[in-house]
Amino acid sequence: EISGLTRTSFNYYFNSKDEFFDLLIEKHLENILKLASLTHYKKADVIRDVIEMINKSETGLMFHIQLFNNRGIPKFNEAFLKVRELKMANGFMDWFIDFFELDISGKQAEKVFTLFLDIVNTRFNYLIQTNDKPREFSKEFYEIVMDFMLFLKSYRGQQAVAV
Repeated sequence: EISGLTRTSFNYYFNSKDEFFDLLIEKHLENILKLASLTHYKKADVIRDVIEMINKSETGLMFHIQLFNNRGIPKFNEAFLKVRELKMANGFMDWFIDFFELDISGKQAEKVFTLFLDIVNTRFNYLIQTNDKPREFSKEFYEIVMDFMLFLKSYRGQQAVAV
């Protein structure tokens, strides 16, 4: 309805909603792989490039947030988990550990990385839900990274005092 296509036009291009959804997932995964290619850059370059990509792909970001919000629907959850797996398998988690200078590995790293991704998804979702605030995903992503760095600095400081 939003696209302005009639049901007949939709069916001309796609045999079913499932086929359409599968195509959307395929395109979304392609975009995630493009984003993964940024993980070999220096810290400042990665943040700049991720912010630029966020600015260019608001629709893809909105799609990902819908996957996140609708994880109770098996097909959406399967797609959301596939995206998360792709991020972990294509250098995102390694970049994340290096970027934030974390001295962790394995399951612990996976948990912290997942927490970070959930924070990003939740904060982006908040931007979508609040009508009084313009959607500035790139600014929000930058703030999340800075907040996470501050948290880690504070946490490391507390650990040093405890020792």
